[in-house]
This record gives sequence, structure tokens and C-alpha cells, in this order.
Amino acid sequence: PQSLYNLLTQNNPDSDEPFVTYIRAYNQVLAFTSLCVNLDKELANAKKGVYTFRIQGALYHQIG
Repeated sequence: PQSLYNLLTQNNPDSDEPFVTYIRAYNQVLAFTSLCVNLDKELANAKKGVYTFRIQGALYHQIG
């Protein structure tokens, strides 16, 4: 997203310092995603070409 790109690339230390200081914490919070899948073993067996992982349903992301 443009807003994150701006935070990472701007050269004004007064405005981007809080983001850069806590960038690891932001990454840890946003990186956790929980998913529940029904694995299609025939599709994911990799015996016939490339390994394929198909998700049907929803991804849940909990912040906090």
C-alpha cells in the first residue's frame, strides 16, 4: 500500500521515527494469520506435476 511505502521511504526522521522504531512489533502483529482448510490430498500429492495447496473458505486475522 502507498501509505506503508511512504513510511518506509520518506527521509524526514521526525515523522517516520515511530514507525521505524516499532517496525518489528507491527510485523509480528500483522504476520499472524490463522486458517482452517480441508486439504485435497489428491490435488496436493505432487505426483502429477507441481505441489498445489488450495484454500476454500476464509482466512482469519486477529490483531491484538
